[in-house]
Amino acid sequence: MAVVTAKAIIPHKITRIAAFTGLAFPNFAPIKPSNAKKKIEETIRWGGDQLLLQGGHHPELGLSFYTNLFRQLKELYPTIKLHTLGPPEVAHITKLEKSTHREVLTELKKAGMDSLPGAGAEILIDRVRRLISKGKLSTRLVI
Repeated sequence: MAVVTAKAIIPHKITRIAAFTGLAFPNFAPIKPSNAKKKIEETIRWGGDQLLLQGGHHPELGLSFYTNLFRQLKELYPTIKLHTLGPPEVAHITKLEKSTHREVLTELKKAGMDSLPGAGAEILIDRVRRLISKGKLSTRLVI
């Protein structure tokens, strides 16, 4: 079966999915929960079986936000795969929670996270990473 990624729900900021909790972020207009549900159901109807959920680094949305969201999504759509949060987002949540990567990933997995999106082609030499892309995680943290 082909995988259809529902980017329309969450283009790159978690703002679009924040509609489930009623949150709104500056410079982004949240969609209504009914519209988000409609898009997920449309994805399923077209044969999609996975949602890509990435959210950036919100200063206040910690682990409980994501675990609650994932549980809600799995309760509503038990067959959908949640492809969620890249390494920088996990690192950010870890920092907010003053926790370890293992603890955060364990909780996300228990809540319904099925897989993590990769970051695409990466340069794994830290000196070069710092020169061309300030703010990226170190190679050690990505791997």
